[in-house]
Amino acid sequence: MLTYKLKIRKDINIILGKRYILGFIILAFLLVLSHFVIQLAVNDEKSDSRVINIAGRQRMLSQRISKDTLALYIAEDEASKNKYLDDLIYSVELFEKSSIALKNGDKELGLPGENSQDITRLFSNIECNYQNILTASHNIINMSKKGTYTSKSIYSQIQLITKNEKVFLKGMDDIVFQYDAESKSKSNTLNRIGFAVIITIFSVLLMELIFIFKPAEKEINKAFQEIEESHSNILKLFETAPTPMLLIDKNTLDVIQINKLTEELIGINYKDLKLNNILKDNDIIIEKIQNSEKLINEEAILHMPLGLNIIALISSTQIVFNHKEAILLGLSDITKIKKAEAILKRHATIDEMTGLLNKRSGILLLENEFTEAQNGNYDLSIAFIDIDDLKIINDTYGHNEGDWYIKSISTAILSNLPSEDCAFRYGGDEIILVLRDFDDTKTQSMLKEIENDLFLIKKEHNKPYKISISFGIAYNKKTNPQDIEDFVKYADEDMYKNKKKKKIL
Repeated sequence: MLTYKLKIRKDINIILGKRYILGFIILAFLLVLSHFVIQLAVNDEKSDSRVINIAGRQRMLSQRISKDTLALYIAEDEASKNKYLDDLIYSVELFEKSSIALKNGDKELGLPGENSQDITRLFSNIECNYQNILTASHNIINMSKKGTYTSKSIYSQIQLITKNEKVFLKGMDDIVFQYDAESKSKSNTLNRIGFAVIITIFSVLLMELIFIFKPAEKEINKAFQEIEESHSNILKLFETAPTPMLLIDKNTLDVIQINKLTEELIGINYKDLKLNNILKDNDIIIEKIQNSEKLINEEAILHMPLGLNIIALISSTQIVFNHKEAILLGLSDITKIKKAEAILKRHATIDEMTGLLNKRSGILLLENEFTEAQNGNYDLSIAFIDIDDLKIINDTYGHNEGDWYIKSISTAILSNLPSEDCAFRYGGDEIILVLRDFDDTKTQSMLKEIENDLFLIKKEHNKPYKISISFGIAYNKKTNPQDIEDFVKYADEDMYKNKKKKKIL
């Protein structure tokens, strides 16, 4: 009978082991897939941002060409004419290069060129206006270089540019809006895929709980029921249990015996173990064990010798061993699962570039804090931070430098932000700080410290540009916002006021 039971247990252990391996293979695959989806979303967001940025710049260049041609027409001296001619040549070259890149793609500018049918149609609608502006601009440049133009001839070309500019600007507005709409659509699709992956991962974890840990728990409970005072039966239980197990002296909390799985887990002889040391910082669990309370899947961190820490689910029951009261502990190592959960949580909540909370997590936190503040639990304020001249740095020094700029400012913010408060990335160059019980003096002092750190960072890295931020502050008691959208709007408006003041100064 005993041999038959041992055979059944062995078969069950093999089945559970196979399930365990299969579960972790699936989990690893889903984690890699999750990382791939997140990376794809980040890359798409960067690409779409560059496309929208250059499309917007194209609109600005058409206005700049119109301005330069008029300035060239009314210029009275040769130096002014040469200046405006140089500006016009540069604008036309960039105007033509950007148009080609938007339509056909450009690796240097980071543009994919894989436009949708709607985008292609919109470009087609304004192609004639674009060509007229380009042709007229080249005519003015050629006449100016040769010195063969008359006021009448150059003015007719200016009229042609002006005539086509309005339609072109409206068309470029439509293109920018379409790019933005398509970017949001792709982002929503990737978010749905990411959410599906997260649901699948949690489903796998649940299946592991149902088909691995629950059966293992049942096996342990069956084994507990069969335990008698016999020393040999206890040893047999240790040999057949599907999980690591320890036998503890209830009075001294010394480890009396461990099974082979426990020895493999910790890699040390049981005589060197003591429950007080293993469960240090877990006084509640030790108290339950000493009071003969049965533990069922209590989560705890086990501090093993040689600096090994294990996160485990602990189950226990009281038995008699060698005529002494003892505690039988069963362990389920969930360290890998916890690490997987931590990785998943970080990907879901943290902005990878800056280390700040991402927008979705930040908005959820702000909504919770706003509700608490509205209930009178504490005062709440937010600081809306805009990174100064990010576009200029991206255009002048490249996006890698722009990324460094964003990271440096995020580092300065995190260094000065109290641990009980938070910051999240609201947009490409926008960050929001959520602050509890900050009056104006305390808020201004913290922001001043951030600016001081930015000055030191610029000095340390010898950057040729100024590292700075503009910020606006909103207090829930002063502004009395109806919801977080109003709250953010007040801070945003205050930021723009301060930015304008800086430009005047």
